[in-house]
Amino acid sequence: MPALADDENADSGQTVVVTADRSEQKRFEAERSVELVEQGRLEEAQTRSVPEAMEEVVGVYLQQTNRGSGTPFIRGLSGPQNLILVDGVRFNTSTFRTGPNQYLALLDPYALSRIEVVRGPSSVLYGNGAMGGVIHLFTVDPVVDDTGWNLGGRAQGKFSSADRSYGLALQVTPTVAGEALLIGAHFDRFGPLWAGGGVKQPMSAYNVGYWQAKFLHRGSENWTLKGTYLGSALRDTGRTDQAGKGDLRFYDNDDHLAYLAFRWKNAGTLRRIDATVSYHRLEERIRRFNCEKSADGTVADLRACFALEAGQLTRKRRYNDAVDVLGADLNSEFSVWSNRIRINTGAEIYQEFVESSLKVADAADGFVFVEQPRGNFSNDSRYRSLGVYLHASATVFDFGPEIGRLRVTGGMRCSHFAALAPDVPDLGDVEYDYNGVVGTAGLSWLQPGTYNLYVTFVQGFRAPNLQETTQMGDTGSAFNIPNPDLLPEKSNTIEAGGRMNLGPVELSAVGFYSMGSDTISAEATTYDGQTNIDGKPVAHLVNALEGEYFGAEGGLAVRFWRMQASAGAAWMRGEVRHADGTQTPARRIPPFFGTAGLRYDHPNHKVHAELFVRWSTRQDRLHPQDLLDTRVCETAPFSGHLEDHCDGTPGWVTLNLRAGWRIDDWIVARLSVNNILDDHYRTHGSGFDAPGFDTRLSLDVTF
Repeated sequence: MPALADDENADSGQTVVVTADRSEQKRFEAERSVELVEQGRLEEAQTRSVPEAMEEVVGVYLQQTNRGSGTPFIRGLSGPQNLILVDGVRFNTSTFRTGPNQYLALLDPYALSRIEVVRGPSSVLYGNGAMGGVIHLFTVDPVVDDTGWNLGGRAQGKFSSADRSYGLALQVTPTVAGEALLIGAHFDRFGPLWAGGGVKQPMSAYNVGYWQAKFLHRGSENWTLKGTYLGSALRDTGRTDQAGKGDLRFYDNDDHLAYLAFRWKNAGTLRRIDATVSYHRLEERIRRFNCEKSADGTVADLRACFALEAGQLTRKRRYNDAVDVLGADLNSEFSVWSNRIRINTGAEIYQEFVESSLKVADAADGFVFVEQPRGNFSNDSRYRSLGVYLHASATVFDFGPEIGRLRVTGGMRCSHFAALAPDVPDLGDVEYDYNGVVGTAGLSWLQPGTYNLYVTFVQGFRAPNLQETTQMGDTGSAFNIPNPDLLPEKSNTIEAGGRMNLGPVELSAVGFYSMGSDTISAEATTYDGQTNIDGKPVAHLVNALEGEYFGAEGGLAVRFWRMQASAGAAWMRGEVRHADGTQTPARRIPPFFGTAGLRYDHPNHKVHAELFVRWSTRQDRLHPQDLLDTRVCETAPFSGHLEDHCDGTPGWVTLNLRAGWRIDDWIVARLSVNNILDDHYRTHGSGFDAPGFDTRLSLDVTF
């Protein structure tokens, strides 16, 4: 929900965030649009995936092509245009698919202490890809107990009726003086999903498992050493949005992220030093099946195709991609002039190594798999990014607590990117490099705890990745042709907004205008004289002249008695001007959407209940590629035919209820009833219908 206080004990003016300017500050005082989902909120919502955890965050729109995936749209941008961080470590890789993808779902929601979302570009502090925003995930730390040996932990069991899913999670935290360890595991089994009206979604069952280990060593009051390993396995996530054209896919993903982080803190001029080294391995395997087609290009026998009957299959493909990433990050914070000036500076480097292969088996050859010369990517492709940055904030006038203080901020980052992809079809060895410089500046008037008014100029920068420059083949809605001449996309954004805390009333509002240059956009082309391959339009990515995005976001919370009423909404428009002078709506722009609700909390927090709605208006402003997307413009599910005059995605409203009961200090029972009216709907751009009437139960035990 959009309540500005994210858990039952929180004072939003006192909530600490770190992602807005890469240093600790109160959420209320941030000069950017920052939203939080804290651990208590994750537990109350009975969150089953990290993408799902952001469904109720103001300004974040969730799209899912298939179950087991989930892409947050922030200010109209998605995929590699938004940066994912885990405890400050970059999670994005050069193989992230453009647009919607499943990678955020590889992270364990039960392992998180909070999620922070910065809306808008943050490339100065966080580098490549922070165009739409930054999604920063913080994992749970074990607590060091100086008194001696101790053993604690927590466990959770859960069930959901819409897909008959169930899950178990466990964390154990043994501690001894100065040392702490956390070991955890989490497994979810998701059955077939039933949408509103009792419509079963085919190929919607899947499994996911997570595991984690973390140690924390506190050497003294000034320094700590932390090591973390996060692993996950996502299995059998089916994709059916192209089923009407006889194309089915199953995705299997394995992810391994490990880092070692050193932190030193002091009260002097040099306040903090953070040094981190990391290793990340992302593996993706795709099993793809093509079925017999009729003369009109649609599937001949849909039932047999879903059943993968041998007589209906014409081709099988197995893609295997893996990327290994080595990273290092150094960040330091200085404070001068009695803490009126704070300076944040640092450097980072990430080096990626890509493995890729493809095996194909045709019915005419008895389905014998044959290794192909190239997979999605050229084997042994490499991608390197490095950057250095400086950011400062200063209180230039302080008129006391009754009037407030005037602050200015500013910063700059210099970045370098280099890529090598051998033996790209029709291109040979592709090698390119880019340099980029971005800056930011801001002004705010702050009366702590009462109001914060700000205006900020921020620049975004994103170098094209290997998926965009070198991948050849089906990317979902098109058959992609590589374009190694792509340039980095850039943006200049003006954001103006504020927060007000008027006792029982809290208000936040922001407006933004962003002008992008060299915006990467899909454009129709030909390959060997063909405009359509395997039922997909042939396209390549190009740098459009410019893109324009503007909109507004806001949240309101009113407290009275033991109740809180809250609401939040976001609206935006996007336009792209192409090199030929034409102008179209930007691709995949979310509709006007939001939430509203009423919450009750018992004075001792033993019981809470919340009734709320989620809503979205129709989206009928479509990019030309949206008009060719079966997720948006198919005449009927799995028909394989596109509407002649596509009306886009209809609007929808769901009524929902959640409640919790703290049975005692160590047991909490929770109940959620989602989509109470069993409405049949689909979020814009998604590849399957949303869950219908859904009852969720969970039991949390702390020991």
